[in-house]
Amino acid sequence: MLAKDDSSPQSCNRLAPFPSQTALVQDLIQESISKDRAEVTIQSDIQQPGFWEAMNGHRMNQYAVATSSIHADVAFTLSNYLHCRMRPNSTVPVTNIKSMLVKQGLIARKDRSRPQWIQVRAVADGSTGSVQLFWYAVNEQGQRAQDCFATAIAEWGDHVSWLNEWATTAHLVDYAERYRGMQSVVLRGMEATAEITLAANERPDQWTVPPFHIDSVAHLAGFVLNGGNALDPRNNFYVTPGWKSMRFARPLVAGDRYVSYVKMMPIHKSPGFFEGNVFIIQGDTVVGLVEGITFRSFPRLLLDGFFSLPDLKEVSVGQEVVYGSNKLDPRAPAALLHPEVPPGTEPSENESENGVSSTPPTQVPSPDFSAVNLLVQQAMVLISTETEIDPHELTDETEFASIGVDSLLSLVLAQKFGSEFKLEVLSSLFLDCPTIGDFKAWLMDYC
Repeated sequence: MLAKDDSSPQSCNRLAPFPSQTALVQDLIQESISKDRAEVTIQSDIQQPGFWEAMNGHRMNQYAVATSSIHADVAFTLSNYLHCRMRPNSTVPVTNIKSMLVKQGLIARKDRSRPQWIQVRAVADGSTGSVQLFWYAVNEQGQRAQDCFATAIAEWGDHVSWLNEWATTAHLVDYAERYRGMQSVVLRGMEATAEITLAANERPDQWTVPPFHIDSVAHLAGFVLNGGNALDPRNNFYVTPGWKSMRFARPLVAGDRYVSYVKMMPIHKSPGFFEGNVFIIQGDTVVGLVEGITFRSFPRLLLDGFFSLPDLKEVSVGQEVVYGSNKLDPRAPAALLHPEVPPGTEPSENESENGVSSTPPTQVPSPDFSAVNLLVQQAMVLISTETEIDPHELTDETEFASIGVDSLLSLVLAQKFGSEFKLEVLSSLFLDCPTIGDFKAWLMDYC
């Protein structure tokens, strides 16, 4: 249902007709406009050609994955639209996309015969000149997920003040197909510059700020980590959950030449996290800045689990969808592991009518405690290695949370238990067994 404030303008002469204005912003679900506050909710099918093409330009593990630049273009589009609806007679300002945080990656199904929807809710506050944005997954029944998978803030700004601000930093850099705008790269450790020519934009009506232009000028940060030799890209890959601020004082123009500069640095007291500022330079002028772009390292053994999505059949309303392989639930009762004889089973010929066996029962072999103890010892060595904690410090009372076993390390441990010990467990095992002693007891029961 479309809800509008009667006093609000019905159109904006600074934007083409909405909805379905861009490849990424397709359908208008709800709208409410007033002088100082505006809200809009849009829905898009990522399997539609334009959206899917943008995602398919960035593939990981053979799946089309949405880059943060795709979310940025959505934010630019909705920010501009809401500004026009609230202030129809004013010039559309430049926009700073701040605090972009992608909590969960958006992955396209390989089966493109069915829609795959997302919704984006944008709420503008005229008093602060900002827009709050929230991204949600939507199931095939049209129900929106309760929790959003990405958030950002769009803040209206002034391009002249940005250019003046960046002019003082231009001296920091001394420099003599779509998603491959970088023509050449000079790497020195965690620092790099790149010469870029932006690809042609054959259909400018599909984008506000083309994602492949954003990626071309900002991609250098990820290239330093994933393509350089300062770290260990053979054993780890690096993914960005977002940035603090993205600003372009001038439009990115197809065919124009730019230079990007970045220096990535480890984040203090956050192992595995790296941060940097990407400067976008044209001639002698800094025309864009991506501040605080963050990357997190993940072991390559997790690549399949992070970037894969089963082509599920239609799911009924309320049915929980579990992505990934079905691991053994560590909370499963022992009866599932050692089933009893079903009720009503006839006694064997060696059993008398009163239930007493006429022949001595077959001796049940005792558990091989030496093998179990060996597995426990090997598991402790693995945990010690991954947490970098001395094995002698891992007592039965040690809590996994206290030694840095977070959600990521839980995934790593679960994967390694499977690959090294052929022991399939859920990563939630380390929540169900919060201490080393609990974990040892589970191992003894399981084996």
